Parts: sequence; C-alpha cells; structure tokens
Amino acid sequence: MRYLNKPVLYNLEKKKLEELGELWADILSIHTKFANLVQDDKRERAVEKMRYHETKEHGHEQVKREEGFKGEERTFQEQASDTDNNLNQGSSLIETIFKVLYHCSFSPQTFGNVFVSYMEEEQLWDSLYNIPVSTCTKSELEVIRCLRLALTDAVKDIVQQIIFVMSSGRSCETNLNKHSVPECLRESIPKEWNYIPKKTKRKESSKGFTRLAAQAVSIVISKLPTVIACLPPPIKYFFFLSERKMSKNFVELKKASLLVWNLIVIICQIFEDGNTVELLTGASLDRWSKEKLGLICVCLESIMGKQTSGPNQMTQKVIQSIEQEKPNWIESQLLKARNLSTKW
Repeated sequence: MRYLNKPVLYNLEKKKLEELGELWADILSIHTKFANLVQDDKRERAVEKMRYHETKEHGHEQVKREEGFKGEERTFQEQASDTDNNLNQGSSLIETIFKVLYHCSFSPQTFGNVFVSYMEEEQLWDSLYNIPVSTCTKSELEVIRCLRLALTDAVKDIVQQIIFVMSSGRSCETNLNKHSVPECLRESIPKEWNYIPKKTKRKESSKGFTRLAAQAVSIVISKLPTVIACLPPPIKYFFFLSERKMSKNFVELKKASLLVWNLIVIICQIFEDGNTVELLTGASLDRWSKEKLGLICVCLESIMGKQTSGPNQMTQKVIQSIEQEKPNWIESQLLKARNLSTKW
C-alpha cells in the first residue's frame, strides 16, 4: 500500500481548501444577488401597500376594495415575514462560512480571497476602517459583526488589565484626597508643622495621573505584537489584502497596518462605551474613570497619527514621559506589530 508523505498531504489539503473557498465565494455572490432581489421585492410591495391606502381613502367603492385589499395586506405581511426570515438565513450562512474559514490556518488565502471579494462587491471598505464595537443594529452587515467580535475577543485581556490599573489609580487618588484639610482650617495650622497645601497635592495628583496614563498606554502598545501574533493567519491575511485596497485613502495607515489600526480603534471604542467595559470586565465605570479612559484614548489616537481638534497638553505630557523613559520604543513596537501582521 502506498502512503503519502506529509508535504503531499499538506498540498492536497490546501488544494481542497482553496477549491472549497472558491465554492463559498460563489455562494456568497449568489447570496448577495438574492438579498438584493429580496430587498427590491420588499420595496415594490411597500409601494403597493402605500397605493392601497391611497385607493382606500379616495376610492368610490370603498367597502369592496377594503374586503379585497385586506387579504392582500395579510399576504403582504406574510411575505414580508418570509423576506426577513430569508435575510436571517443568509446572515447565518455568512457567519458559518466566516467561522469555518477563520480557523483554516493551513490556507489563510482562502479566507482572505473570499471575504475581500465580498467586501469589494458590497463596497464595505469604509465600514472596515472603523469597525463599530457597540451592540450591532439590524442594519449592520454580518461580515462586519463577525470581524468586530473576533477583534474584540483578541483585545479583551488588554482591556481588563487597563481597567485594573485605572481602578488602582482611582483608589490611590481617593486616599490622597481623603486626608486633605479644608481650606477654612489651613490658616490655623502652625507653620512649624510644614503642612503641604492642598494645591500642591493636586499637582502631585496630576503628576500621578500622568504616570498612570503613561503606564496604561504602554500596556496597550507593548501588548499589540503579542495580540497580533496570536491571531489566526486567515484574519491577518484578510487585513493585509484589505490594506492594499485602502491605504491610498487613509493617511493613518502609513504609521501602522490596518489590523493594528482597527485593534486600537476597538480598544478606544470599548473604553468609551461603559456597557461594553462592564460586559467584558464586570466593572462599572464612574465619572472619574470615564474621563481618564477618554484621555488614554486620545493618547492612543495621537500615537496612531489621528488628527484631533487641537493639541492636548496632558496628552503631550503622557507621550513625552514614555519617550523620555524609553526613546523610540513606541515606533519600534508599532513596527514590530506591523511586521507580525504580515506573517501568516
């Protein structure tokens, strides 16, 4: 009996996956055309229903028309329900194809080619540039939802670590302010006691937050290469192909890859959405935490090259403190993350 060696088996499996990918690409194309036909049909029936109501108001034979059109209205509602069911089935089909190809590490090109073709056909590049992290609406496309869930799961540990750091900083600031003396009593304190005024403590608190924010930003930047290295090869290859379609239109991608950019965007969106933070970490954010996390987001966006409304003094202090401690470290980490995003 003749046995096949491992390279031959690998090539056979890879060829089968590529053929399967071509088949699923055809299925996605058919599904897209079907969904468009369904939407056109739904619009036509909506127009018919509107005409029915106009006829009902202005017609001469109102009773007969009502009896006839009631049956048509029920039929319309049933067909609309069938349309929604068909769309839901189409969405579940896309999700199934996504999940299967997402884990096909032997042939990352299959996932990339299938979904890049789908993105091109549906013109979804703008949605890919800023993947929303909040709970999806009915109008959100299934492919974008699947990508959002995959990337959110990848950065979950980073989010948990940042929230823990912020909680520790919050406790320190609370303890610092807890022992402060009211202003009305400060004048009665003898100078020999060398009491530190409250304003000075506030400055120390500000310096403390600068260190805290620098620590949080450093955690995100330091973890990016590891997060990307642990992603399945198909998702990295997909973003690599997508970046070639988009990099001409977005200046921010020159500093980091599309995959790195989306990971940072999702982390920032999670920090800005208290519900998502609570869902991922179990921690509920107070006003102080939201403000500080918002500043960390501005720091991350500034590092990625995103243009803000104006220079933020605190943001500059945070980034400068990181650069002073570790010169050129941020750029080297982003470069490392970018290089890893092209290895599959």
